Amino acid sequence: MDDYDSQVTFAGYRFSERNYMSMSEYLDARTYGTRNSNSKEMYTITFNQQLRDLGMSAYLNYNHQTYWDRPANDRYNLTLSRYFDLGRFRNISLSLTAYRNKFNGNNDDGMYMSLSLPWGKNGSLSYSSSYNP
Repeated sequence: MDDYDSQVTFAGYRFSERNYMSMSEYLDARTYGTRNSNSKEMYTITFNQQLRDLGMSAYLNYNHQTYWDRPANDRYNLTLSRYFDLGRFRNISLSLTAYRNKFNGNNDDGMYMSLSLPWGKNGSLSYSSSYNP
């Protein structure tokens, strides 16, 4: 999709046995003595788009996770990013993200904003904020 300055990625897995554990689940079970989740399947779809006329990039992600022993979880993310110049400051980075986590019929919605500007030869000055209604 180079002609469109975009990229689509798909990944997923499915555990065919109820007692199978991923490495992170195994380590959690070993460390804490209990198992937090019993994963069944997960898939994720990611779409990236360069919006050159606007000097921006867009990132959209959907993640679906199912479990053997509890309801599914869905996560959505949309991020818009831009680099720009302001006065003597060059390559300022601004990023806005909106998300939704849907689990057990409940929605957890929110937004993030981050701003970063180069400072000196190798440093940067950053500010970030979040909103969760």
